[in-house]
Amino acid sequence: MGKKPDDIRDEIERTRSRIDDTVDAIGYKADVPSRVRDSVNERMQSAGDAVRDGTGNIKDKLLGAAGGVQDAVSSTTSQAANRMSDALDATRSAGQETVRRGLENPFGLAMGAAAMGFLAGLLLPVSDIERERVSPIAGDLKERAIETVREQGQSVASSLLSGEQGQRSF
Repeated sequence: MGKKPDDIRDEIERTRSRIDDTVDAIGYKADVPSRVRDSVNERMQSAGDAVRDGTGNIKDKLLGAAGGVQDAVSSTTSQAANRMSDALDATRSAGQETVRRGLENPFGLAMGAAAMGFLAGLLLPVSDIERERVSPIAGDLKERAIETVREQGQSVASSLLSGEQGQRSF
């Protein structure tokens, strides 16, 4: 038992220090809002670090992808320009050929234009006014057209028959 007073004081001081640490730890554990705040701050710091690291990686990847996209767009634009130029040349050639043929055969050109007009008319919807004004006449016109076609067919058939008979006589 023969402890010296200085040793006892040192031991008391160490014990007080441990008790202070223990009291602070118990106080911290009892202070739930502070613990929650500290936990949230740590997680926010960790998330911020992860976001900064991820953002750097994403930024690098995006810049790499953007370069690839830029190259692809440039290539596609160049291809489209070439195709447009080829199509323009083909259109010019076809137009020039059409004009040349039209000058050689104006009747064929007129027939083609009439056929195109007829097709365009078929594609357009019929209006109410057309139905009112054309319907009464349309039936009569159809009958006349059918009759005319029959007469022309008979005329052609009879001329073919008479031509064959004429050739047989030679």
